Amino acid sequence: MRQTIEQAKRIVLELKHYFEKSLPLILIGVALGYTFAKHLETQRIEPVEVGFATVEDMSFLVQQLKECQDNSLDGSY
Repeated sequence: MRQTIEQAKRIVLELKHYFEKSLPLILIGVALGYTFAKHLETQRIEPVEVGFATVEDMSFLVQQLKECQDNSLDGSY
């Protein structure tokens, strides 16, 4: 029984030592991953916002379409 407790303590100390050694590498990996993710985010093309057309804009477009339709029916371009 005493021997298993000593083995458990030794295993815990070895794990503690292992994690203390690997913690800087883990933190460096996290920092590099975060930096790379931010880099990819800035490289993404921003979508262009498209505004809504006003009533005047739509009226103008409808008038242009009507004129185009009338001209195409007449056979002249």
